[in-house]
Amino acid sequence: MKFIEKILSKRGFVHKRVADKNYLRGYAAAQSNRFTSDWHTSSGSADREIMGALAKVRDRARDIVNNNDYGKKYIQLCVNNIVGADGFVLQNKAKDVSGNFDKAANKIIEDKFWEWSNKKYCTVNGRLSFRAVQELIIKTVARDGEAFVRKIKGKNVNKFGFALQVVEPDFIDEKYNTVLKNGNVVRMGIELDQNRTPVAYYIKQVNPETELYSHSQASELIRIPADEIIHIYDPERANQTRGISWMVVSIYRLRQLSGFEDASLINARVSAHKMGFFKKELGSEEYKGEETDESGNIISHSEPGIFETLPAGFDFVPYDPKYPTDQHDSFVKSILRAVASGLGVSYNTLANDLEGVNYSSIRAGLLDERDNWKRLQSWFIESFLLDVFETWLEMALLIGEIPLPYSKFEKFNQPLFMGRRWQWVDPLKDVLANIEAVNAGFKTNADVLGEQGKDLYETYEQLKIEKELLKKYGLQTGEINEEVRRIIAESINAEDDDTIGRGKRSRKNH
Repeated sequence: MKFIEKILSKRGFVHKRVADKNYLRGYAAAQSNRFTSDWHTSSGSADREIMGALAKVRDRARDIVNNNDYGKKYIQLCVNNIVGADGFVLQNKAKDVSGNFDKAANKIIEDKFWEWSNKKYCTVNGRLSFRAVQELIIKTVARDGEAFVRKIKGKNVNKFGFALQVVEPDFIDEKYNTVLKNGNVVRMGIELDQNRTPVAYYIKQVNPETELYSHSQASELIRIPADEIIHIYDPERANQTRGISWMVVSIYRLRQLSGFEDASLINARVSAHKMGFFKKELGSEEYKGEETDESGNIISHSEPGIFETLPAGFDFVPYDPKYPTDQHDSFVKSILRAVASGLGVSYNTLANDLEGVNYSSIRAGLLDERDNWKRLQSWFIESFLLDVFETWLEMALLIGEIPLPYSKFEKFNQPLFMGRRWQWVDPLKDVLANIEAVNAGFKTNADVLGEQGKDLYETYEQLKIEKELLKKYGLQTGEINEEVRRIIAESINAEDDDTIGRGKRSRKNH
């Protein structure tokens, strides 16, 4: 048999057993069998996949945010954790020729940027402050997948010569796709050159009279150069031209969960009323009910604890679905855990469910979640804030609103945007851990302050001012010494031991 197999193999034939063995060594995900026969996939480009789904996914994500509690919660989480209550804080880091920070220039720039951030100057319509613009962009990107901001420049705009105009993603016509005479292509309303660099954006010109009812149809498209538009989205593929909703993986489950909860609520309400049916015996009179509606339909009211006397010849057959069942909560939790994974947040945060969590478990969950928020903060700074600051600074220097020489623009264009930071579940433990890390040389004071969204120099300047005030008024401030640290540490250990003891006693009693 082996001799025949050798001859066949020389002629290009492979025995079935050998072929099967080689096949099994491949990727299981690529196998085609009865278990994967309904697994339909496509090998299209990123733009091809997005183009057919962009508008539909965007509309459905908006519906989920408008009508689903968890969808609304997710958008709030994005705003609260990426932008925060105060928005991103600017700290300019321009240095002089000696390498030291130019404190005077940095203070002027920071004060002027703070003034421009007021809604009087920030947006062309004077309705949004810079913090509100940041919130609006994050809401839009998380829900719609992308946001567009037009940079309006000119002496007549305001005293800084610069303002922002937020543009709805719907106004960038995703149905406009063509090849231009100059060789550029237009993909979903965005003109690209041979290097796929954005050249221009085509914005729908909508009649204000019809905009209230629909802006899907536009009389014409306006071509806006790319240097006037900031397109904010988080791409997942290299040649992706438009952004897709961050909720795209989870909106189907959220929709189904919403329908399940609606049906469950109705089922539970019916079950609480203990409703049923009237069974008519042969030859009995017709059931007349309590009243009839305008169409003559019989109405019988159902209220908890209320029973009706039936006419002769009728029997009552109860309907008792016995709902909700014991599996209801576990099923909803299972769905929400999958939804939370798709959204990149923890289940406990999305569902407002802190049942059964302890210090260690919630800390572990928050660490992973906050790393994701920090990544998105860095992405937002790179995608939007740095571009806005650079354009603002250039225009403010050119117009003369900032009393500094324009020739040193590169020197002054050194922004550092600080995002929000978070308090821990037990701040005292983390403070002591940071103290020990600094004393051991594992961290610096700059590292600790940076984790809290603070600047080392500004903190030291403030401490210097406070110490001078304390000295001026004859007051003293205490420092945490080794003895105090030891007492605090012992109290924390005692508290942990007591918690563990309570847990052991609880399990023993159970």
